[in-house]
Amino acid sequence: MFEHRAKRSRKVFWFFFSKKNFLTSLTFLFFKVRMPPDLLQSFQFDTAALGPRDGFAAWSSLIEGFDATAADLEHFSAAAQAWMLGPLVVTRTKVSGVRLVRSPERIRQDTVDHYVLVLQLEGDWEAETGERQIRSAPGITCIFDKALPFVAQSRRSVDIVIVLVPRAVMEPAAAMMALHGHALTNEAGRLLSDYLHVLVHRLESLTEIEAPYVAKATLEIMRSCVQAAGAKPGDAKPVDVVRRAARLIDRNLAEPLTPEKLQSALNLSRSSLYRAFEPLGGVAFFIRDRRLARIHAMVSSGERASVSQLAATFGFTSAAQLTRAFTAHFGYSVSDLRARTRLAAGVELYRGWTKAIS
Repeated sequence: MFEHRAKRSRKVFWFFFSKKNFLTSLTFLFFKVRMPPDLLQSFQFDTAALGPRDGFAAWSSLIEGFDATAADLEHFSAAAQAWMLGPLVVTRTKVSGVRLVRSPERIRQDTVDHYVLVLQLEGDWEAETGERQIRSAPGITCIFDKALPFVAQSRRSVDIVIVLVPRAVMEPAAAMMALHGHALTNEAGRLLSDYLHVLVHRLESLTEIEAPYVAKATLEIMRSCVQAAGAKPGDAKPVDVVRRAARLIDRNLAEPLTPEKLQSALNLSRSSLYRAFEPLGGVAFFIRDRRLARIHAMVSSGERASVSQLAATFGFTSAAQLTRAFTAHFGYSVSDLRARTRLAAGVELYRGWTKAIS
């Protein structure tokens, strides 16, 4: 039983952290694996035993999909505790000043497809998405989409809660796409921040039996608060319209979709439909983004259809039009993503072979 739990623990560890630096194998020694028989498993990481330079090298090797720079390398320190709560990875991190860059090049190099929610507990940091600049404050949660570029940095130590949310389990929370790089400062956003603050304190004593129920409740709270945070004051009805429309759109992405068909299917007036989708860039923009997200997910999972076939299936006039739209949205082409997916699959296969003969 212990061996089975240890294998599961390593799987959680590799899910959250990358394996690209040789220091990774060393830094695993600095993790304390909490595995009492009835408590939710967690991992603790601390650079105290490594010293500033080696500690930063170890920490940066574990940060998946970012280029990291220390604000003060000679005094760097980091400590973290992480839990896998259902499909979510929840981490409490205290780290010295750093700059993290999620660049188009980095996005091309991996197949990570999830959202990041960051709750600031202490300190201050700022971020830029290219379109938006935000400056966070204690008690505020911010949202980022790892399929899109952004830069985040702090000049001094921060204490933060990070929640990694797979895209598939969060959508259709349509507001997420419009909130990349946003601080959730309305009451719904603050409610979410309060919940995450309590959650990270309770996870240490949460049992394996309780965890699935808490994971389900956490997802529902996150979906609801994010939807509400994306709405303007008094816009409860438009948010409900977007939710209903998103379900219909996601079920019919390979079918011809027009605003008129949505109006008819949802029994809405033209003005109600357009007003609901205005914060998301419009109905046509939303449909196109959902199709691009579906294509991304299919290619990432090994779909072999050609770009021309994907374009025809999802309503693009040509392979060239799909390529332009996909590249503009994600920062890399379908062909680039397919090549990276094949490479990642090959690497995992090879690692499986090497483990099998160990």
